[in-house]
Amino acid sequence: MSMLTNVSLWTVIVLLLGAAAVPGAAQAEAVTTGLTTLMVDETVDLANHILAHIDVAGSPASNFDPDYVESMAQRRAELGLEPGLAGDLTAFRKEAPKHMALWNVAMAAAFFESTPSYLAALWTWAGRENVDISGFSQQDQMVLQGLGAAFAQVPKEPIMAVAHASQLEYESFYSQYWPATEEQRLVHLQRLAQLWTDADQEFLESFFSQRGVQSIRIIASEAMLRNGRGFTDKAPGRMGVIVSLPASDAEAMDSYLLAIHELLHAITDPLVYEAMGWSPADRSLDPSDAAGYAIHEAIENAVIRFQLWLLQGMAAEKTDAYFAFFNVTSEEQLAEEFPVPDAVLTRLEHLRQATL
Repeated sequence: MSMLTNVSLWTVIVLLLGAAAVPGAAQAEAVTTGLTTLMVDETVDLANHILAHIDVAGSPASNFDPDYVESMAQRRAELGLEPGLAGDLTAFRKEAPKHMALWNVAMAAAFFESTPSYLAALWTWAGRENVDISGFSQQDQMVLQGLGAAFAQVPKEPIMAVAHASQLEYESFYSQYWPATEEQRLVHLQRLAQLWTDADQEFLESFFSQRGVQSIRIIASEAMLRNGRGFTDKAPGRMGVIVSLPASDAEAMDSYLLAIHELLHAITDPLVYEAMGWSPADRSLDPSDAAGYAIHEAIENAVIRFQLWLLQGMAAEKTDAYFAFFNVTSEEQLAEEFPVPDAVLTRLEHLRQATL
């Protein structure tokens, strides 16, 4: 996992869920330890699988990976299918840099109890009439409504494109591919689970629980290739992240570090906005929007700097891996590569002194 393409998109999904949002047992496998549940999930994998095929050039939220696309083409060929995704995803490619909310098509997958429910929701958000949602659970209905408000503010064509491609891909290929490779996926999940359950777990979970976090859900996705996603819902204390499913011990460390990075956004982002007088609405993932993109970079840099301090207090031996992740060799070089405004640095220092 190249550190230069490891950028996160912290998206707060406001949902009116009365119970913990956990996928149905038929499509998810999990390891639970302390406050944390680590899992793999078919619906999340499908959503990221689609995004991995879309080259949103220049966007830090892009999940495009040509090696993954090629490997999936080979898998399709083994089943006698055409090598590429069916459907035209041009609309998403063009509009995603302009509308942060569009990236929620992948985040939303983490909240549905089944892949068919997720697909029906995509069609509904895209504006298709008479979508059959009669089989929706109460949770599915709440997610549909909760995210409908966000998607109402963006063009329908990109969501329609993703819905069409996702439906065709699931029916023709992914519904066969995912169960056939589930056992291997769970072996890879254990690599990440082992890191999360080592001697650092108590320190890490204590840090988050002191800030009101009651549960953490880590979804490791084979198709989450270039970045991480963080999410929460309106109920207090429930946090989750989506990171890459590691295929090696080195990749497991990258996913471990990225999971912490995503979780920290919920703590450091408010400090950045408060210190600089910014609003989340001002942030942009479009590099051509200089002011909005500068806010995005400041938010990311703040997390990067604070996470080093957290690791130094928790597991100093992991700092070398953290420096390697960002292709630096020292704290001074990290500070130079990822500058933080003085007002933000002051807030981060106060947090450090109060908690670490």
